[in-house]
Amino acid sequence: MEDLNGRLVPRAEIARLAGVRRPAVSNWERRHPDTFPGPVPAGEGGTELFRAAEVADWLDRRVIPVNARGDDEPAGTTHGDRFRSG
Repeated sequence: MEDLNGRLVPRAEIARLAGVRRPAVSNWERRHPDTFPGPVPAGEGGTELFRAAEVADWLDRRVIPVNARGDDEPAGTTHGDRFRSG
């Protein structure tokens, strides 16, 4: 993935890049309101966007469970690893 600095992503793209379903992103936001990155002010269309670099840093602390890892993902792989490789 290209440089994340300055890139903004919606929830659906966070989910796609992290390899989860869209509701997982909302769950992370709800369960971790003090640490999950907040959205930037909504642009046209009202879609909330998030700073990709902040999201990736947060996802670095989310280890993928063994039953959700791909065959090519070793133990300790994080959702941040997936997000960056997306």
